[in-house]
Amino acid sequence: MVSRRKFLPALNAILLAASLLLTQSNNTAASAATKNAKTGTQEDTVPVNAAVKSLHEAAIDAYHKYNYDLALKTYRELLKRSDLEAQERIRVTTAAGASAFHLSHYREALKYYDTAEKLLEKLPAGQMPRVRAEIVCSRAESTYEIGDHTKSAEQFLTAIELWKNKEATDDILMRSLEGLGASYFQDGKYKEALPVYQELAWRDGSTLGVESLQYGWSLRILSDVYRALGEKKETQACNDRSAWIFRNWNKNKELAQYSHLIGRELTRAQLESKLSELIVGKLDNGQDLSFIKPAALTHITDRGGSVPYDPVARRKTMVPWERHRIVMRDPAGIQWTNPLVKPQGIIVCVPGFGLQHGSFDDFGRRMADLGYLVISYDVRGFGAYTALKALHSIDLERTIDDLAVSADVLRREFPGLPVFILGESMGGSVALQFVAYHPELVNGLIAAVPSAQRTGGWLAAAKIELGMLTSKDRVANVESYIVNRATTNPYLREYWEHDPESRFTMTPAELNAYTSFLKRNDKCAAMITKTPVIMFQGLNDLLIRPEGSVKLIREITTHDKDLVLIGKSQHLLFEQGQFNDDIISQVTNWMKMHSRPHQAETAK
Repeated sequence: MVSRRKFLPALNAILLAASLLLTQSNNTAASAATKNAKTGTQEDTVPVNAAVKSLHEAAIDAYHKYNYDLALKTYRELLKRSDLEAQERIRVTTAAGASAFHLSHYREALKYYDTAEKLLEKLPAGQMPRVRAEIVCSRAESTYEIGDHTKSAEQFLTAIELWKNKEATDDILMRSLEGLGASYFQDGKYKEALPVYQELAWRDGSTLGVESLQYGWSLRILSDVYRALGEKKETQACNDRSAWIFRNWNKNKELAQYSHLIGRELTRAQLESKLSELIVGKLDNGQDLSFIKPAALTHITDRGGSVPYDPVARRKTMVPWERHRIVMRDPAGIQWTNPLVKPQGIIVCVPGFGLQHGSFDDFGRRMADLGYLVISYDVRGFGAYTALKALHSIDLERTIDDLAVSADVLRREFPGLPVFILGESMGGSVALQFVAYHPELVNGLIAAVPSAQRTGGWLAAAKIELGMLTSKDRVANVESYIVNRATTNPYLREYWEHDPESRFTMTPAELNAYTSFLKRNDKCAAMITKTPVIMFQGLNDLLIRPEGSVKLIREITTHDKDLVLIGKSQHLLFEQGQFNDDIISQVTNWMKMHSRPHQAETAK
C-alpha cells in the first residue's frame, strides 16, 4: 500500500496565508521565472510585486495540500488587486476556476474560465497557448460534471485539435481523451467511445508500460465499453489483463513488504513464487489484445507522454493554470498476505461511505499474519474510481456485480479455502445484499453497522442541502456530518478529511439511488436463509442507531446468526485500525467455525 501523505491542519495553512499577507506591498522584488515541469517560458513569470508573489505562493501551497477552500479564497483576494498584470490576471482567474472545480462548484468554475478566455482574447494572437488549452479542457471538464455531455464532447474535441496543432501538451491530450470517452459513455454512445478508449489504452501501454496501473485502469474501462457493445471476447481479454496487472502490483507490494525474509528464510525466487501463488494465482498476461488499434481516434502515432509520471513529483510541479493528468496510484483492489503462514481462508472487504480500500490496511495486515488472504475493493464512485470520469459516479449495483465476478474467480482459484465477505457501514449494506443475491459464493457474512437507520438523519440533511441549492450541478457535501459523528479521534478526523481519495459528496441522482439501495436492506436480509451471519455494532456509534442493527439481524432468516454489541466502540470497527484484540478474536473464531468447504454450496 502506498503510504498516504500527511497534511498540515487547515488552521496552520490559514495562519501561513495571514502572515504572508502582512508582507509590505510597496517593496519591489526582482522579476524571476517560476520553475515549470516542462518549460520556462514568459507565461510562467513570477509577479514583480512582493505582496502578489506572496499571495501566489500561499495559494499554490494550499492547492498542493488539497486545501482548495483556502486556495480559492486567496485567488479571490488576488483578483481584487488592481496591480495584476494582464497575464497574471489570466493565470489567477484560471487558477480560481481550478480551485472551484475541485470543490465541486462547477458553474462557478465555468464563470472563471469564461472570464479568463475573454481576458486572453485581448492579448496578441499566439500568447499563452498552454493556458488557452488549459481553459478549453477545464471548461469541458466542468461542463461534463454539470451533465451536458454533448457540449462537453464538443469542447474536448476542440482541445484535442489544439494538441494536433502542437498548441497543447500531452497532459491536455490525455485529459481530453478521458473526458471525450466519458462524455460518449455517459450518453450511451459506446461505438463513439470505443476508439477513444482504445487510443487511451494504447498510449498508456506505450508510454507508461504494459504493467503500469494506469494501463490496467484503461483496460478496465475499455472492458466496460466492450461489455456494453456485447463483445464478450474483447471484454474478457481486457478484464483479465487488467486483473493480472492489479494482482501483479499487489505481488510486488508484498514482495517489498517481506523483502527482509530474502536470504534469511527464503530465497528471492522462493518468495516471488509463493507470493505469485497466493496473489496472482493462475491468471497470466498472455491475452491477445491486438484488437486495440494504435491512435484509433487521432490517427497520430507519435505516442507523446514523454514526461515521467511520478504522481508525487508531478503534484509538486503542477500549477492550477496548467494541470497535469491524474495518474492512477492504486489498483481496484488491495491484497494482504503472509507468505510464511499457511492460508486459512479468504476475506473480501468492502469500505464504508467516504472511505477507500486502503482503510482496511491495518486489519488486512493483522489478519494476514493469522493466515488469511485479505482483499479490499473500492466501491464504484469512491477511492480510485473518483479519478475516472466514466466510472466516478456512485454505483452500488455495479459494485455487487464486481464482487460477484471476483468472488467467483477466488473460489475457482482457491477451491479449498472458505471465502467470507466483510463490509462496514455502507460496505456492510453492500456485503449484505451481495450475500442475498449470491449466497453460493461465500461461506459467511461479516457485517459491521449495515443498518440504514442513521442517527440524526444525515441522508435527510443531504436532501435538505440539495433542496436549498438551485443550480443544475447540485452537490451535497456531508463530510463534516459523517466525519464528526464517525469518530471523536482528532487525528483520525484530520487524516480522514484530508485523504485525497476520500469522497463525501453526492449528486441528487446518486443520493436517490443510494437511499433506494439502503431501503432494500430489510428485503435482502429476509433472503439470507442459510448463509451464516455475524453482525457488529458499537454502542457509542453516533452515526448508526444500534436498534437499527437489532432490527436488521431479526430480519435475517438464517438460524446461524449472531449480533455482537461493542460497548466502547464508535462507528468504525474494522477500518482505519479501529479494531481491538477482542474483535479480532471474535471474528477469527467465528470464521474457523464456519470454514467447512461445502458451506457455500449448501447455501444455494
